[in-house]
Amino acid sequence: MKLKTKLQQLQRRAPHFSEHGQMYKSKKQTARTYSKVTLYCLFRSQENTLTIKEHVFVKKYKTISPAEWSAFFARDLSKIHREMILPGLAIRTGKSWGVDRIIGWIGDAKHKPINPDTDSPRAKANHKRKSRG
Repeated sequence: MKLKTKLQQLQRRAPHFSEHGQMYKSKKQTARTYSKVTLYCLFRSQENTLTIKEHVFVKKYKTISPAEWSAFFARDLSKIHREMILPGLAIRTGKSWGVDRIIGWIGDAKHKPINPDTDSPRAKANHKRKSRG
Protein backbone atom coordinates (compact mmCIF):
# COMPACT_ATOMS: atom_id res chain seq x y z
CA MET A 1 0.00 0.00 0.00
CA LYS A 2 1.30 3.43 -0.89
CA LEU A 3 2.28 5.93 1.77
CA LYS A 4 -0.27 8.45 0.51
CA THR A 5 -3.08 5.89 0.84
CA LYS A 6 -2.05 5.04 4.41
CA LEU A 7 -2.02 8.72 5.35
CA GLN A 8 -5.47 9.25 3.80
CA GLN A 9 -6.86 6.29 5.76
CA LEU A 10 -5.42 7.71 8.98
CA GLN A 11 -6.85 11.15 8.15
CA ARG A 12 -10.33 9.67 7.64
CA ARG A 13 -10.11 7.64 10.84
CA ALA A 14 -8.92 10.53 13.04
CA PRO A 15 -8.86 13.94 11.35
CA HIS A 16 -8.08 16.08 14.44
CA PHE A 17 -5.03 16.41 16.74
CA SER A 18 -4.98 17.32 20.42
CA GLU A 19 -2.15 19.11 22.21
CA HIS A 20 -1.04 15.74 23.61
CA GLY A 21 -0.41 14.19 20.18
CA GLN A 22 -3.69 12.26 20.23
CA MET A 23 -5.50 11.84 16.94
CA TYR A 24 -9.28 11.82 17.35
CA LYS A 25 -12.55 12.02 15.48
CA SER A 26 -14.82 13.51 18.15
CA LYS A 27 -13.88 15.85 21.00
CA LYS A 28 -15.17 13.45 23.69
CA GLN A 29 -12.33 11.05 22.85
CA THR A 30 -9.85 13.53 24.34
CA ALA A 31 -11.57 13.35 27.74
CA ARG A 32 -11.44 9.53 28.01
CA THR A 33 -8.78 7.37 29.59
CA TYR A 34 -7.19 4.48 27.71
CA SER A 35 -5.41 1.25 28.58
CA LYS A 36 -4.30 0.51 24.98
CA VAL A 37 -3.17 2.98 22.34
CA THR A 38 -1.77 2.68 18.83
CA LEU A 39 1.17 4.94 17.98
CA TYR A 40 1.86 5.83 14.33
CA CYS A 41 5.39 6.80 13.26
CA LEU A 42 7.01 7.68 9.96
CA PHE A 43 10.36 5.94 9.42
CA ARG A 44 13.04 6.77 6.83
CA SER A 45 15.72 4.34 5.65
CA GLN A 46 19.28 5.07 4.49
CA GLU A 47 18.07 4.62 0.92
CA ASN A 48 15.55 7.42 1.55
CA THR A 49 12.49 5.15 1.49
CA LEU A 50 9.59 5.94 3.83
CA THR A 51 7.18 3.72 5.73
CA ILE A 52 4.47 4.19 8.34
CA LYS A 53 4.41 1.67 11.17
CA GLU A 54 1.94 1.30 13.99
CA HIS A 55 2.86 0.10 17.46
CA VAL A 56 0.46 -0.91 20.22
CA PHE A 57 1.22 0.13 23.80
CA VAL A 58 -0.66 -1.40 26.74
CA LYS A 59 -1.01 -0.48 30.40
CA LYS A 60 -2.32 -3.76 31.76
CA TYR A 61 -4.00 -2.88 35.03
CA LYS A 62 -5.06 0.75 34.69
CA THR A 63 -6.30 3.31 32.23
CA ILE A 64 -4.48 6.60 31.88
CA SER A 65 -5.37 10.00 30.45
CA PRO A 66 -4.09 11.47 27.18
CA ALA A 67 -1.77 13.78 29.15
CA GLU A 68 -0.24 10.77 30.90
CA TRP A 69 0.19 8.92 27.59
CA SER A 70 1.91 12.01 26.21
CA ALA A 71 4.25 12.13 29.22
CA PHE A 72 4.99 8.39 28.82
CA PHE A 73 5.89 8.86 25.13
CA ALA A 74 8.03 11.94 25.88
CA ARG A 75 9.90 10.06 28.61
CA ASP A 76 10.30 6.56 27.13
CA LEU A 77 9.67 6.57 23.39
CA SER A 78 13.20 7.41 22.23
CA LYS A 79 14.58 4.50 24.27
CA ILE A 80 11.88 2.15 22.94
CA HIS A 81 12.64 3.19 19.36
CA ARG A 82 16.39 2.87 19.82
CA GLU A 83 16.41 -0.48 21.64
CA MET A 84 13.41 -2.35 20.25
CA ILE A 85 11.71 -0.96 17.16
CA LEU A 86 14.61 0.18 14.96
CA PRO A 87 16.67 -3.02 15.40
CA GLY A 88 13.56 -5.07 14.55
CA LEU A 89 12.97 -3.04 11.39
CA ALA A 90 16.61 -3.44 10.40
CA ILE A 91 16.47 -7.21 10.80
CA ARG A 92 13.18 -7.52 8.94
CA THR A 93 14.08 -5.31 5.98
CA GLY A 94 17.87 -5.43 5.82
CA LYS A 95 18.04 -1.62 5.85
CA SER A 96 19.10 0.91 8.44
CA TRP A 97 16.15 3.00 9.66
CA GLY A 98 15.57 6.19 11.62
CA VAL A 99 12.49 7.93 12.98
CA ASP A 100 11.47 10.73 10.61
CA ARG A 101 8.53 11.92 12.72
CA ILE A 102 5.90 10.74 15.13
CA ILE A 103 2.51 11.16 13.50
CA GLY A 104 0.35 10.65 16.59
CA TRP A 105 -1.56 8.09 18.59
CA ILE A 106 -5.12 6.80 18.72
CA GLY A 107 -6.72 5.44 21.89
CA ASP A 108 -8.29 1.99 22.33
CA ALA A 109 -6.16 -0.13 20.05
CA LYS A 110 -8.14 -2.73 18.13
CA HIS A 111 -5.58 -5.50 18.48
CA LYS A 112 -3.17 -6.67 21.14
CA PRO A 113 0.59 -6.44 20.72
CA ILE A 114 2.24 -9.61 19.49
CA ASN A 115 5.05 -10.23 21.94
CA PRO A 116 6.18 -13.78 22.56
CA ASP A 117 6.31 -14.73 26.21
CA THR A 118 9.88 -15.97 26.51
CA ASP A 119 9.63 -16.97 30.17
CA SER A 120 6.84 -19.49 29.69
CA PRO A 121 7.76 -23.16 29.52
CA ARG A 122 7.35 -25.03 26.29
CA ALA A 123 4.01 -26.74 25.86
CA LYS A 124 4.55 -30.47 25.73
CA ALA A 125 2.10 -33.05 24.53
CA ASN A 126 0.91 -35.71 26.95
CA HIS A 127 1.47 -39.04 25.34
CA LYS A 128 -0.12 -41.99 27.05
CA ARG A 129 1.61 -45.30 26.64
CA LYS A 130 -0.43 -48.24 25.59
CA SER A 131 -0.09 -51.42 27.57
CA ARG A 132 1.87 -54.13 25.82
CA GLY A 133 0.14 -57.10 27.14
